[in-house]
Amino acid sequence: MTRLDDRRLIALARSVIEADEKAVHAALEAVDEAFVQVARLLSGAEGKVLVTGCGTSGAIAARAAHMLSVCGCPAFYLSPDDGLHGGLGVLQPSDLLIAVSKGGGPTAVYN
Repeated sequence: MTRLDDRRLIALARSVIEADEKAVHAALEAVDEAFVQVARLLSGAEGKVLVTGCGTSGAIAARAAHMLSVCGCPAFYLSPDDGLHGGLGVLQPSDLLIAVSKGGGPTAVYN
């Protein structure tokens, strides 16, 4: 493995931080009325939150369920396959469902 000199290592670290900065800044566009609607639904949820997704989206969904749980919002991850084979029976009328999709299709909030 080639060892990077100090200047190259600093430049590489700065480029990674700049890319992260751009990604965070791009997320500003997602903060709109739908964002507020989802935040209000989550903060007022009386039941639990099921988060689902498959593949890379499933990994993100599992992480989101974990983060919601440690923040005091009862949440869990269920793979779509398990949902199709009876796992959705755990849902109650007061529960919320978040489906994560890499495709980036339209966001829908149903109440």
